[in-house]
Amino acid sequence: MIARFYEKKKDYKAAKIYYQTVADDFKDTSWASQALRKIREISAKE
Repeated sequence: MIARFYEKKKDYKAAKIYYQTVADDFKDTSWASQALRKIREISAKE
């Protein structure tokens, strides 16, 4: 997943954009809930 790449590079702004895309495009899946969780985790780091 591209978002994980950016998260590992500590480019949190880009990672959040890609995680938000997953959350928006796959609303009714477990991927969406995981993406939203990752957004919260990244926001806590900033």
